[in-house]
Amino acid sequence: SLQLEPIIFGQTTGLRWFHNDAPMVNETDSVLSIPNVNEDQGGVYRLEAQGLDGSIVSTDFISVYVRDSNGRISQWTPSAQNIVILNHPKSFRFNLGEDYQLSVNVTPDDNVQFQWFKDGVIVPGATQASLQLTNLSANDAGGYQVVITNSKGEVSSNTATLTLNTASLKGSLLIRQQSDSMQLVMNVQVGQLYVLEESSDLVSWQVVDSFTAEQDFKSINFVISNSQTFYRLRPIQSELNIDLGLSNGGFDVETFGPVPGPWKYDNVKGVWYADGAEADCSGPYWSMLNSPAYTVIEEGNVVVQFRHRYSFEDNLWDGGQLRVSINGGDFEAIPSESFSANGYAEGQIIGSGILNGLEAFNGTSNGYESNQYITSIANLGLLKSGDSIVIQFLGGWDDCTTGKTPNWEIKSLNSLQLSP
Repeated sequence: SLQLEPIIFGQTTGLRWFHNDAPMVNETDSVLSIPNVNEDQGGVYRLEAQGLDGSIVSTDFISVYVRDSNGRISQWTPSAQNIVILNHPKSFRFNLGEDYQLSVNVTPDDNVQFQWFKDGVIVPGATQASLQLTNLSANDAGGYQVVITNSKGEVSSNTATLTLNTASLKGSLLIRQQSDSMQLVMNVQVGQLYVLEESSDLVSWQVVDSFTAEQDFKSINFVISNSQTFYRLRPIQSELNIDLGLSNGGFDVETFGPVPGPWKYDNVKGVWYADGAEADCSGPYWSMLNSPAYTVIEEGNVVVQFRHRYSFEDNLWDGGQLRVSINGGDFEAIPSESFSANGYAEGQIIGSGILNGLEAFNGTSNGYESNQYITSIANLGLLKSGDSIVIQFLGGWDDCTTGKTPNWEIKSLNSLQLSP
């Protein structure tokens, strides 16, 4: 007799046994019992389980060899059109700097091709049955899967998950330096908002990035330069968090002149956009997009970041500018030195109108043609508890020609409160 009893972890909604990769009739229990085994029952067995989330996982193949009356061992050989994975790649929790090899075992193993994927993206050059990973870093964490093909079809392995063992991080910061780059790996709290700041003197700090932690560590890569730079990571709270994909954010619009393309909200794309001028020489004119007012909770530096893309008439003819009003006062331009990421173009606008002689965004932002957004970050300076702030996006166009449309597009706006 034969009894197979794999160990099952977690809850399932269904089980099914397979013999030689064909489903077995009425075999849906966790234990497979076969009395009086004969030579036809040799081959490979596996148990397939469906999880509560609908995902399906399978055990590795269990090979059973049966001798017939002449002492010969019966074996099962799949046909060419039916690739069978005998051993799937294994998940692994790694420490920084470790090596690990992912591998798969299939039958038949001749005239087959392999391609490994990480998080659904092809791993270049990974076309063997095994994938050797050396000097593992936080960037190597993720889900790995291999697709095996032959002339008759293809089959995909289970996903093996590589997870960084955060318990191996000593303290809250670990630095790994390679020939021309450096990696910082820091412990963080899932769901917490953080800012990454840099300084050359440990006195004046600039925000270079912000993020909400999705896992319990953060990995950041830098190119090593000759200058001395210090970095710090700080948990913060968000004063204002407007995702325009959910609503128009409560913005209002002001215009000067008969603007052909003033600020408008696109509820399909979830963006505010302005098309600006046209070639009929009826300008100059400008359009202002104003955020709702919000109140500073405690004294400290306030940083704003926004995702946007633009394509203004280049050579400094048209442009876009970030402005702020504090406690109901006039809107004032945020200067270029306040930006720590993706600031204004070099020079001053030469086109006629409100931006003439001032700094502004100009030309075309990186990734504009492929509908990609950039993130600009600017420090509004030290503000007091109770101060009321309104953020303004000012688009200014001169007499005649225009850039591409949309000239300017705003996707999101956040305000970050930093303690002194």
